[in-house]
Amino acid sequence: MPVNKFNPSYQGERSKSLEKQVQRFQKLIDSLRQKEIPEAVESLVNKEIEKVNQADTKPLLTAQLSKSYKEILKISERELDLLAKNHYTFKWLAIGMAAFGIPFGVAFGVALDNMAFMGTGIGVGLAIGVAIGSQKDKEVKLAGRQLDVDL
Repeated sequence: MPVNKFNPSYQGERSKSLEKQVQRFQKLIDSLRQKEIPEAVESLVNKEIEKVNQADTKPLLTAQLSKSYKEILKISERELDLLAKNHYTFKWLAIGMAAFGIPFGVAFGVALDNMAFMGTGIGVGLAIGVAIGSQKDKEVKLAGRQLDVDL
C-alpha cells in the first residue's frame, strides 16, 4: 500500500505562510515515498495525511499541517529510525549549553573571581554541542537514514 497523496480539501485563498507549510508537508511526504517503509507505518502516515486532507478551513488546515508534520516526523524517528536534517545538531546545541556550558561558565567565573564570565562558558558549551550534533548528523546521512526535510 503506497503512501496516500496529499490533496487538502480546502480550496480557498492561500497566504504565503500557508503555502510554505503546504510545500514543507509535501516535501516530507515525497521524502518518505523514496524510502522503503513497512505497511504498518504507511497506514500511520496515511492517517495523518487523511487528517490534513479533510481540513476544510484555513485555520484548521494550518493547525493540522503543523500537527501532522510533527507527528509524521515522530513516527519516522520512532518506527523507521529516519531523521530530519540537523536533528542532532539542534538537540545537542541545547545539551551542550546545559551540560557543558554552565559548568565551564561557573569554572571561568570562580577561577577569574568574576561571575560575569559565566556567559563565556555558555558559548563554549554551545560550540561543543553543535560540533557533537553535526558529527552525529553526518553519521546519519552516511547511513542513509536522513530525510530530505528540515525540522
